[in-house]
Order: sequence, then structure tokens, then C-alpha cells
Amino acid sequence: MDLIPLKKLEKRLQDSFFEEEDKQKTEREILEKRIKLLKKQAAKSGGVAEAVEEIKKIKSQMPPQKSVPRLLTFKFTPEGLEKEAARRDGKMAVVGAELGSFKNIPASKDDFVLQAWAGESFVSSKVKDPIRIDNPCLSILLATQGTTSVNLLGSEALQEDGLVARFICLVPSDVLRMSFENPLTKAMNVENTEWLEHVVNKIYEAPMPPEGHLRLQIQEGSLQNWDIFSHQAFQQAENGVHPSVLQSWYRKLAGTALRFAGFLHLLKCIEGKRCFSEPVDQESVDGGLRLGSFYEQHAQVALDINANDNLKRAREALLILKQCGDFEISLREIYREKKWTKEQALSAVNLLEVSGMVACYKSGNSTRCLIHPGLKTSLFAY
Repeated sequence: MDLIPLKKLEKRLQDSFFEEEDKQKTEREILEKRIKLLKKQAAKSGGVAEAVEEIKKIKSQMPPQKSVPRLLTFKFTPEGLEKEAARRDGKMAVVGAELGSFKNIPASKDDFVLQAWAGESFVSSKVKDPIRIDNPCLSILLATQGTTSVNLLGSEALQEDGLVARFICLVPSDVLRMSFENPLTKAMNVENTEWLEHVVNKIYEAPMPPEGHLRLQIQEGSLQNWDIFSHQAFQQAENGVHPSVLQSWYRKLAGTALRFAGFLHLLKCIEGKRCFSEPVDQESVDGGLRLGSFYEQHAQVALDINANDNLKRAREALLILKQCGDFEISLREIYREKKWTKEQALSAVNLLEVSGMVACYKSGNSTRCLIHPGLKTSLFAY
């Protein structure tokens, strides 16, 4: 993801902050002098109750102390993250590479990182002076190698507490999925980043009820497809073939899809197609399910390193099949050319066979592969 739009927005917010801070600093100094004068007069001539009430009124007019706006945080400790979030009204983003600071996250259920997703008030008792964070909103963006992420996220405690399930995985376009040819991701163009900034600003301007939460209702009868999706996700979460880190991710997929549906509803409201008070409709719910399925494909690759290695070998084997001058090749030819073990070549070819690209059969003690004609003519539907 290109961070330039975020950095530009951060700079604009900081420029505006310093411009306004000069005025507010002068205003605070004037009001503080008035308070000192009232205290001095009350101490000399009485009228303490009146002075207290006047001081209370002046303090209510005092411009609040604010921190310099920072949208991006790169390094932190768990306690420092909580303090910083409290200073910024609970709204912040964490950006990092190789999961550096995340290695310090304690696997405990009261940790801010594990709780901020819910938006509920958070109270920390780990720091010397306890802090309270109302309506937290923590976004995390990481760029890391798959092996590095799985090693950390493989922690059983972090899986059980739900941290792993909160990550939405995206893999680069050159990492494969079952279709082998089509990329999963592509770069976001400038028009889309400008649109995204516009949408985010509009969401912040959305009318909020007094309690601080915009509670969305689901239109009656709109959850039928979600129930099916939820059942399928639960089955995947119980599938022992998947590594534990992927099983943990599947446990929260259905809930994530509902959150996507809520976000799509907000987009419709911003575009004037629906009102904030209206329930989330069938179209938005189904859209959330499609987004959930999109990220599911990425998670299957990102959270399963062994399968990802096999996919890479399958792509290399696919290239050999395409370049083969015949419609049949032996398994031995493949693994000798690539210097693989027989088992590695067989695993890759089996994956191609499941996709219908080859058909394998035994010939004596050897395995031979019949190549789908479509691979030669580019008519095969990948």
C-alpha cells in the first residue's frame, strides 16, 4: 500500500494544528492569569464560593491541550501504545515491517491491541497512572514476509484471544492462488486513494447519537446467505487439514464479513442512497460476504506457508508442461529438471491434477502425466 496519501493528510493536519495551537496557547495564558487574579482576590477579601464558581466557568472555556496529530506510528511498546492512544482520543494507526514491535505484545485478554477492535471503552491498569480510552479505533498495517508473520501469529495464546483473526491478509500479486495465472492484488491508483480519503472524512462527519455509537440494524430476512457463509467458515475452522493459525482466522471470518456489510451500508449513506437510521439491506450483506471471500483467498495463501511453497512448485511444473513438445511427460523428467525430490514433484503435480490441468497414471514403477490440450492452445480456463 502506498503511504504517501496518509503522510500528506498527516502533514495537513499537523500544519493546521500548529496554526491553531498558537492562538489557543495565547487564550490559555489569558484565562490562567484571570484564574490567578480571582484566587488572589478571594484570599485577600473573601468571596471564596463566588470565586470557585467563576474559576469553574473559566476552566470550562479553557481550550483543551491536544497532541500533535499523528496518523502513523512505527515503533511502540504495549504500555506506550496505550498512552499514545489515550492522548489521541483512542484514534490511531500503527504501521510497521517485519512485525518488529508486535513481538512485545503480551498474549493477554486485557491488552489494548486485542480489545480495540470492538470499540468498547478500555481501561489499562498496566501503567503507573491508569488510563481510560473511550471509543478506541486502532488500525494496523504490516508489510512482512509470510514466514515471519506465521511464526509470530502461530502463538496459541494470540490465536485464542483473537488477534490473528483480526488481521485481513493481502498477498502480493506475484504470489499464487489455485488459478495460478490471475493476480490477487493490484496497485491502487491516485484517483482511488483520493476517493478513499474523501470517504474516510465523510465517515468522520457522520451524525453520531449522544452515546457515541452508531448502532446498525440488519434488515429482516437479510441474513440467510450469511448463515450459510457462517456455517462454511465454522467448518473450515474445524478442518484439521488447515494449520492452527488459519483455523483461528476462520473462527472470526463470518463476523468480519458482517463488519464489511456495515461499512458498505455507510458508503451508501454517504452517497445519499440510504439513511444512517435505515437497516443494513440484503445487497450490503451479500457484498460483505463477497469481500470476506476475497480476503479468504489471501488468508489461505498467507497463513499456510507449506501450501504456498507447493503452489510455487506447481507454477514451475505448469511452465514445464506448457513448454513440453508432447502431450505426455513423466514425473521423473519434472523433478530432475527442477532438482526437486520425487515427493515434492508429485505434490505439485497432484495440485495441477485437482485443477484439471493434467491426468496422472502409473506406468510400471513410474508416474506419467497426460497434459490437458488447453495448456498448449491457451484455451484452458485457469
